[in-house]
Amino acid sequence: MIGKIVGALLGAPAEQVAEFFKEKQRLKSEYKLAKLRAKVAGERAKEARAIQADSNDHEWSLLQIQNSGWKDEFVLIVVSLPFILGFIPGMGEHVQAGFTNLSDTPVWYQVMIVTIFFAIYGIKKWNTRLTK
Repeated sequence: MIGKIVGALLGAPAEQVAEFFKEKQRLKSEYKLAKLRAKVAGERAKEARAIQADSNDHEWSLLQIQNSGWKDEFVLIVVSLPFILGFIPGMGEHVQAGFTNLSDTPVWYQVMIVTIFFAIYGIKKWNTRLTK
């Protein structure tokens, strides 16, 4: 009989304590699950941004090819001309004189010419190598 009285007195508080710890464990599990879902969502967003960046680079490259026009060919001719003329007898002096004259131009002009060549032929490839 005393056991029933003690059991009845301690039964309700013991159930409340047990329920408290069950709820605490459930909330802890939900918190961990929410953190994991946030991490997965962040990784998915990162992957989506990478895919979009690749798509944008591809579209930009296609537009560059379509819009290249005559400037690429012109620059190729200008760059190749001294090389070709160097093999023609008597033209080497003219090529050398041209390079001498070019070395006498202001530095800003030389940098501008190099920048134009990079913009036409190499800056995009160079940039993608640096970012990967």
